[in-house]
Amino acid sequence: MNFFEKILEEKSKQENTIDYFTQWNYDKELYTDILLGVRDYYSNYTDHGKKHSETILTNILRILGEESIKKFSTLDLWLILEAAYLHDCGMYITREEAKKVIQDDNFKSYYSNILNNPEHPMYSYTQFFSQDKNGFSYNQIHYNVDFDYAMRFIISSYKRSSHAADFRKVIGNSKKLLHDRIYRILFSISESHGKSFEDVMKLPKKENGIGNEIGHPIFIACLLRMGDLLDIDNKRFSEKLIENIEDIIPIDSKEHLEKHKSITHFWIDQERIEITATVNSGEESYNVAEVIGKWFSYIEDEYNNQLHNWNDIIPKNIEASLPILGELKIDIKDYEYIDSKNKPKFSLDINNTLSLLMGTSIYDKKEKAIREILQNAIDTTYLRVFEENKEQLALKNEISLEEVNELFENKKIEIVINKISEDKEYNQWDIIIKDKGIGIDKEHLKYIIEAGSSYKDSKKNDLINNMPSWLKPSGNFGIGFQSIFMLTEHVNLKSKSLFSQESIDVDLIKPASKNYNAGSIYFKKTKFYYKQETGTVISFRYKTKKVSNSYTTSGEFINNYIYTFDPLIDKEFDIEIHSLLDMIREVNSYSLIDITLNKEDKNIRLNKLLNGDLKLFSKEKYQIFIDIDDEPINLNKHLFTKFFYKNQYVEKIGYLSNSFFNITINALNFKANEILELSRNRIKNSFINKEMDSILNYVFKTLYEKYNDLFDKKEKKEENKKRKISYFWLAYRNSLNLKIEDMLDFEKKLENFIYQDEIVEGISVISLEKKEKIEIEIKHQKNKDSFYKIENKEINEYFLRFLIKEISKKNYYILKGKKKNEKLYKVILRKVKDNKEEYIDIEYNIKNLIDSRNWVNPIGRFYIHSKKDNRNLKINYKKIDLKSNKKWIEIKRTSIFYNIFSNLISRNIILFPYYVKSENEVIWNEKMKEEYIEFCYKNRFLTDLSKEKIREEVEKIVKNLKKKFLDENIQILEE
Repeated sequence: MNFFEKILEEKSKQENTIDYFTQWNYDKELYTDILLGVRDYYSNYTDHGKKHSETILTNILRILGEESIKKFSTLDLWLILEAAYLHDCGMYITREEAKKVIQDDNFKSYYSNILNNPEHPMYSYTQFFSQDKNGFSYNQIHYNVDFDYAMRFIISSYKRSSHAADFRKVIGNSKKLLHDRIYRILFSISESHGKSFEDVMKLPKKENGIGNEIGHPIFIACLLRMGDLLDIDNKRFSEKLIENIEDIIPIDSKEHLEKHKSITHFWIDQERIEITATVNSGEESYNVAEVIGKWFSYIEDEYNNQLHNWNDIIPKNIEASLPILGELKIDIKDYEYIDSKNKPKFSLDINNTLSLLMGTSIYDKKEKAIREILQNAIDTTYLRVFEENKEQLALKNEISLEEVNELFENKKIEIVINKISEDKEYNQWDIIIKDKGIGIDKEHLKYIIEAGSSYKDSKKNDLINNMPSWLKPSGNFGIGFQSIFMLTEHVNLKSKSLFSQESIDVDLIKPASKNYNAGSIYFKKTKFYYKQETGTVISFRYKTKKVSNSYTTSGEFINNYIYTFDPLIDKEFDIEIHSLLDMIREVNSYSLIDITLNKEDKNIRLNKLLNGDLKLFSKEKYQIFIDIDDEPINLNKHLFTKFFYKNQYVEKIGYLSNSFFNITINALNFKANEILELSRNRIKNSFINKEMDSILNYVFKTLYEKYNDLFDKKEKKEENKKRKISYFWLAYRNSLNLKIEDMLDFEKKLENFIYQDEIVEGISVISLEKKEKIEIEIKHQKNKDSFYKIENKEINEYFLRFLIKEISKKNYYILKGKKKNEKLYKVILRKVKDNKEEYIDIEYNIKNLIDSRNWVNPIGRFYIHSKKDNRNLKINYKKIDLKSNKKWIEIKRTSIFYNIFSNLISRNIILFPYYVKSENEVIWNEKMKEEYIEFCYKNRFLTDLSKEKIREEVEKIVKNLKKKFLDENIQILEE
């Protein structure tokens, strides 16, 4: 007796509903006997008998746990027990039923289809028989036992699709203690395991039993479906039975048997569902893996459907949730998958396109597919404009945006969106996209329906090769036209070709749809009609949820919709259609071709972000757009660089990100595979690394062209713009490679502005350079940024570092640092006449020096700042002569002053004589001493010092440090 039976027995006795338990015991024997007969015709299948039924119940127990099962009503307990055993009884084929089947016209048609399809798994079995109007006969005179198996395989293959409902034919009029109504509910639940999830949700949510108990048909049906799908473990077949027919069973049956054999990890409980299949089936491994992948998809689909509807499924008194669906993983010996379940192929065909798009998250939102279609429309319009104006365009090295607008004035892309129907859950939209490009004819249709084949279109490629870079099509922004099937099941395409004047009218059916005609292309060549416009019209239906489950505020249309949405009054919250509108808006923003949008007879304005002063060059690699506002600099603001590829947004990148102004880069003269990752949502790091200097020079060139004259004006209102441009230049000036004299003059203007700019009142580079003494305060604040003052005036760390760096380029200083208290430090910069007098007057913190050897600064040999008493050991850091191994020596950055005064400290350094071995051990010996003296002498800053003088200085610093080590209990080793 299983756990469900025990609980049913206990509850039915307590509630005086013992008829449930009595009826179950009778039905169980009946169903068990029937299931034993399934093997007669389904010998090539996995077990569908009592063992399978019990496994379903065990899986449900694993998922929900005993405490939840105890809360089931007696009706629910009876329903799940009955359904677990009854649902596959329809697979029992009696002799009488088999006789009816072979006389059935539908079966004869099914048989004929197999006979005409050599690739069908059942094809080989038809070779044993002849078919005529009287039925079937053996082809051979001599009897072969395989004949019987062959016909049984064909009959079971035919009957398999209807088995979910066929149990009614075999259970007969069993003895019934319960109402017919309750059995009708049971039958509906049992049948539902072979139906769509939408059909399951149409079952009654609640049903009265024979007493006060309430049953939950949807809940029970969902448990049956999930428990059934999860019976995938590797013992779901009789090895002895399969061994008997192994050499004659259909190939698809072998693959399913291998599917079960491959399960190497199986975990189901209330916490998690996790399954691993390790396939080792020789040449058939990929086919087996594909079968497993489909099964895993069934599990994922069922799980997601139940998860999203769980609150409507589970009874209120049962507080349980579905376990987390973990990894459903497929490993193939000597191979691996990209997304753990999709069969890899060398070529990308239409049937794999959508699973690749969705399964590997190449598109994170289905609405992004619309940009593929719009990009196709833009590209084909570019081609037509060039074809009609190529002589004129060939003469132009430069073209203004105004001229571009004139070229495309009558070539707008039109989008019309209308709601055509709705039901309780969904809106149905009719979407039409019309372009005036070069059009498509029958010959060129193949380049649209075959993903990744556009490179074969030689006529189009010849045209592209002669186009200016700004006008060249981007090519498919992703996987191509097939991405439209992320939005719809059916597309109509009407087009007229500019070149052949041929018109076409084509219906395309989604390859991955469940329709019988999935992947079909219905082509109709239309009669010539001279009034038909050249170009293409695409129309399709788009289904959206009336009330979305989630949303992100990532677009103008979505944001406006959310801000005006009133959950109390509004019945709809259709985010998906507004996400589509935002994608259209995004494509239009930088497109050279205008997109017009009409939604439900209302024209919707789509703003352009193109700069009106824009000029396009026939061979330019980039367009740069810069937006500088009049606000003061906010160093807490971090503006990422927007990157576009041929007028289509890709992503925000970190390169050239800053706190001053927005930068938008539009890459033009590159192939997609040079610049974009496979996802098409990322720029390749290798591209940025290769092109960063070129991009920076383009950005600076744009700043020069747009703002050079600004620096000749004295208008106060433009000061913030000047400041932002100047400090941006400051951040990147060392990477610029400018050769044009005018741009070098522009650099000089920026430098002059920065040096005169009063960052805080009365404080500028020029004013500080004149001071003999500069006072600075640094205050550390717990869990906050440090607080800085210069000449008793508050200043940001960024600007303080800039000031110190610039004044130390021209002047020399003694830097004296003193700790006032635990938080406050005071620094005085005192000007001296030359670099020989310069030093850092800050005491060494020995403990900090030794303790700070870590992953940031792991090497035990380093430089430290030079003080007054050891400045004779100061090295000439800029001209230092280092062997390759000594290049790893770095400046120890333990001082809190380093970040601010790094420019000053880095030119006043000595090599720390001791080698730090650990936090309480240093090394010093004769060999090290001689090497150290030689190094200091060879790289000395004061070139008039003799080697003997260097030796004296070394003895002195070693002695002073030794005393400090002893005070801190640090051992000096002579290793």
